[in-house]
Formats: sequence, C-alpha cells, structure tokens
Amino acid sequence: ISQTYLAMFRLNKWFYGGIEKIVCEDCVGDLDVLPSSRWLKKHNAAWLRLRGLSTKGKAPDLKKRVAHYQSLPDPPAIIDICHAPALNLVLTMQSLTSMLSYLMSTEVSEPSIQEA
Repeated sequence: ISQTYLAMFRLNKWFYGGIEKIVCEDCVGDLDVLPSSRWLKKHNAAWLRLRGLSTKGKAPDLKKRVAHYQSLPDPPAIIDICHAPALNLVLTMQSLTSMLSYLMSTEVSEPSIQEA
C-alpha cells in the first residue's frame, strides 16, 4: 500500500504541474478597464462567475443577462471566495512528496536528517 502512495506522489508533480495556467483568468482585470458594451463572452462569463451566477449560454445571452443584472437597483455582489495562490498547492504537494519519500526510506542516517 505504501508503494501506491509513493507512486501517486511521484505522479502529482505532473498532475498539478500546469495548475497555474488553468486557474489564472486574465479577463477579470479587464472588467474594470473596459466598458461593458465592449465586453466579449469571456468578460460577461467572468462577471457572472464572480457573482456565482450561471455562465451557460451563447455570447448574446450572457450579454443580455449581465445587462439585466447591472440594471437592477441592487445588482448581485461579488461573492467572497476563500482561495490561495496555485503556487501554495504546488509547494504543498512537493513537501508531501518529500516527506513521504523520507518516511519510506529503509534507514535514517544523520545526512538524511540534515537534508530534510
């Protein structure tokens, strides 16, 4: 069983390696800069997603939905999301892999203790 965990942790660096590329949403910063009349589908979807609203539909549908919500006297607020940088996840996985490799070593020596 322990060999299975070690194999899993060795694969995690490839599994989580590209996470920083998929969690970054470049268009969110554009929401404050561009007027909503010039937003693309990705901007409208980001506006809706930040408020926990449905992002399903084609570009014209999303544009109408955003315009409707923005025209309300009390438009939906941005939901608070508890999050951490993707780098924290990568570093945590690296630490767990390192810890597991030390736990599974056949012997503990002074240099291996200093290395940890």
